[in-house]
Amino acid sequence: MKSLVSQTVMAVSLLLIIVSPGLCDVTLPDVFGSNMVLQRNMEVPLWGTADPGEKVSIVFNGTQASTTTGGDGLWKLRLKKMQAGGPCEMFITGKNTVAFTNVMVGEVWFCSGQSNMWWPVGRLHDIPPEVAPADNPDIRLYSLWSPEHDSYGKRPEWVPCGTEALEEFSAAAYFFGRYIQKELNVPVGLIHSSMGGSIPEAWMTRKTLESDPEFRPIIASWDSVIALYPNSLSRFNNYMLELKAAKAQGTALPEKPVFKFVPKPLRIYMRYPQGIYDAQLVPVMPYGIKGIIWFQGEASIGRAYQYRRLFPAMIREWRNDWGQGDFPFLYVQLANYGGGPGLPELREAQMMSLSVPNTAMAVTIDIGDDNDVHANNKWDVGYRLALAALNRVYGRDNVYSGPIYESMRSEGSTVRLKFRHVADGLTAHGGESLKGFTIAGNDRTFHEAEARIEDKEVIVTCSQVTHPVAVRYAWESTPVCNLYNSAGLPASPFRTDDWPGVTEGILRPY
Repeated sequence: MKSLVSQTVMAVSLLLIIVSPGLCDVTLPDVFGSNMVLQRNMEVPLWGTADPGEKVSIVFNGTQASTTTGGDGLWKLRLKKMQAGGPCEMFITGKNTVAFTNVMVGEVWFCSGQSNMWWPVGRLHDIPPEVAPADNPDIRLYSLWSPEHDSYGKRPEWVPCGTEALEEFSAAAYFFGRYIQKELNVPVGLIHSSMGGSIPEAWMTRKTLESDPEFRPIIASWDSVIALYPNSLSRFNNYMLELKAAKAQGTALPEKPVFKFVPKPLRIYMRYPQGIYDAQLVPVMPYGIKGIIWFQGEASIGRAYQYRRLFPAMIREWRNDWGQGDFPFLYVQLANYGGGPGLPELREAQMMSLSVPNTAMAVTIDIGDDNDVHANNKWDVGYRLALAALNRVYGRDNVYSGPIYESMRSEGSTVRLKFRHVADGLTAHGGESLKGFTIAGNDRTFHEAEARIEDKEVIVTCSQVTHPVAVRYAWESTPVCNLYNSAGLPASPFRTDDWPGVTEGILRPY
């Protein structure tokens, strides 16, 4: 059944490459085109195919570069570092000439994840007037081909940002780009690549997964699913024939078989190890980028403990394979919604991933929807990611994170909590008393606690716990919590203990 996955990925990859009528013509991947943005202050890589031994030259923005293809017909070269600006024309010449127009130089960000990153502007409602989508030719949009959504069969292309184009473009990515473009006043390019329901291992290579004993059960699990696919597909097809016949004859409907895995090849592609990596990363690597924003985790809640290792491993692999150093990797911590008991542990795994160099996390515990995983407020998601970019990437002196738990110390029957990123101080949002804190003693039974702010710290106590040893904050799927810093950014959920959780030891997706 691996051949099915390989065929699916191959079909996806073929749709992402420009193939000219003449086999010896100079070609480039689809990610290069008119209206694109190239990363400023970088020796931008360009690559493609031509006839073996053919000289390929590029003229752009007053500079020229050339190279000669090898026996495989592949070519790659780099442009000199450039300042922000444009528009300019680009000419790539071999035995033929490819011309791109309206090309800008500025900041390029790769925007990825699952359905909350995919969720388009056109599906939002009640967008505040001050951030309403608008035409902005200094922002350019590019969405990779996605078999899951209505871009099926379309050749991706760069387009200037406009209200029509935004209807189907990632809302989180757009609001992020809108804010940094306004602050930096340079062109911004947003490459959008997401897949609803996807899990990290689909964005990684089998080689990386097989190199870590903790990840090998993932490979084994999916290989067993693939082995069952032919039988599942046969049973599914027989069931559909029986169902159609029963409806036509007006007889009792057949009982639906129980499948270990829904027999849909695209669902395999979006979850099978290396499936999305081959289809949506390989075609654009190593396009010059400034960094990555990432919005994913909902599909990994059942294996939150494993996410502690899996997510950092994915970040390291992307950086290594892109070949542009430890570029910034900014990500969204999951918001409040009914995701089950593993959700607090997934948020914890995301917070722990801040130990990876050059990362930052946007906390969204206050802007979710308790009844909908696809919360409407994507403008604050983009804004908080942009705050992180402005500070961590562009050197601005702004507050970019809400309070992050740092340490605790017991003082008799009370606990004193210390935080990073408090800005000018801590606040109880809404002017009320602090909510969301629980406390436990050695019996590991948590009770609702009273909490107050004192000298940029939080004091926690409970009459039912005379000798506290652990405190938790917002440790629920949909918590009621209100700890913020003076910059109006919410604190990340946390716990001070390391007691076993509900997802510990779960290493297989199925």
